[in-house]
Amino acid sequence: MRLGLVGGLGPESTIDYYRRILDRWKALDPTSSPSIVIDSLDVKRALDLVARDREALTRYLLTSIQRLADAGADFVAITANTPHLVFDDLASRAHVPLLSIVETCADEATRRGMSRLLLLGTGFTMEAPFYPEVCARCGVTVVVPRSSAQPARRLSVWSVRLTMLPPTWRMSSPMPAVCLRSSESRSFI
Repeated sequence: MRLGLVGGLGPESTIDYYRRILDRWKALDPTSSPSIVIDSLDVKRALDLVARDREALTRYLLTSIQRLADAGADFVAITANTPHLVFDDLASRAHVPLLSIVETCADEATRRGMSRLLLLGTGFTMEAPFYPEVCARCGVTVVVPRSSAQPARRLSVWSVRLTMLPPTWRMSSPMPAVCLRSSESRSFI
């Protein structure tokens, strides 16, 4: 079985996904390696399409998914959150199964017994309904900082982090700046 990754839409996150997949595989079977093919796209072009032309974004991503299928991928994952804005359209038009990182996140939150998650990411990701809607189907509430508390709109954010919140936590005041500590993060939010 071969995995296809639509990468480059956060080059750092593509590297992180690849590294984590290899590490997990090695933990399960140190005598072999997974079959993975990566199609690295232009992050600047994709973000421009997110902002101005979602149908063109869908076509751009579908072209990548098809290249991966042509390279023998049995299923495909997109290594960034923001392109999941058009995930449902991609899934309905792709010729190979797609793995949603949003659905995977919701499933993992449920598995861990989490009921409230804090969403930090690009403005596009935090404004879109896909995380709250998908997580709600699993009984998980997604909290997004108020727009006045979202300096991420002015900064480059390379990852989305969902974090369990204590049940008493409220969004009554602006969020303090926190540093995302990960290999793909390059900014303060």
